[in-house]
Amino acid sequence: MNNRDLDGKQRILSVIANNFSRQDIKKNLNISNDLMDAAGKYSRSNGPGCIAISKPIVTQSRISEVKDYEFEAFFADKDNVSMSSYKVGSKTNLPICI
Repeated sequence: MNNRDLDGKQRILSVIANNFSRQDIKKNLNISNDLMDAAGKYSRSNGPGCIAISKPIVTQSRISEVKDYEFEAFFADKDNVSMSSYKVGSKTNLPICI
């Protein structure tokens, strides 16, 4: 099974995946259980034999930009953090991560 491309065996098998039992397909075509599962899922999501729907890439941020800025400002403030255990950059006067 080619995980990077949604055509080929998986697409062809999606046409017959729901019409025959798993035992019949396994016996006659000699394919893996993973490929049968993937073909069934492909058939349900895209339609039997159809071209795969291109899905948008979604990137999510768990914290908003405002909260991220407030977090950075809080820990950069010397009143809130004891700087005695950290090395501080001479130019920026910010903690240095090692």
